[in-house]
Amino acid sequence: MFYKKVTEKEILKIRNDIFIQDVVPVLEKKGFVKSPFKTACFGRTSNNNIFIYEMCRLRKDSRLEFVITKISRYDRYIKIYINAFKLCPTIESVYSLKDYDSTNYEILPNSGREMWIDVDFIVGPPLFSKDFWFNCLKLKKNHTNKGRIKRITELRNRAIAKVNKIESFFDKWYLKYCPYVTSWDGKII
Repeated sequence: MFYKKVTEKEILKIRNDIFIQDVVPVLEKKGFVKSPFKTACFGRTSNNNIFIYEMCRLRKDSRLEFVITKISRYDRYIKIYINAFKLCPTIESVYSLKDYDSTNYEILPNSGREMWIDVDFIVGPPLFSKDFWFNCLKLKKNHTNKGRIKRITELRNRAIAKVNKIESFFDKWYLKYCPYVTSWDGKII
């Protein structure tokens, strides 16, 4: 049975709900917390057409690992990016960063090592990757109500599976890059 076309606003809500209800709990189990920086985003931005979620965790050797998720009204993706930094001087708790601005972590050169887990870990052109075409975090199109429910379930399962493997993405990130050594406010030392 055919149904009315799903609007961009409804597609945005579906993807956002999947992220909040299913992906955030998995990230929390992996040790990620809502970014404590005073300028961090966690939800709808001032531009109502995009949600940004910044989460981070602190590793034993003062490595700060970020997972930044962007969900835009104008595409069908849940875009998850990762990045890491080595903080100097060492820090005991991620919450010690609550009085700092996160802007320096989000602009070049710091953001130049940010990697989108759907595309940037593919060896070779994404166009030739089976993973890119069939395993990315994209809500695929459908024409029936039953098909829509199936696509939502598929996206939910793919998102949970990818986030469950977040450690392997960070391992690949560390093989490709050495984290910038930064002060607590994100300035490269």
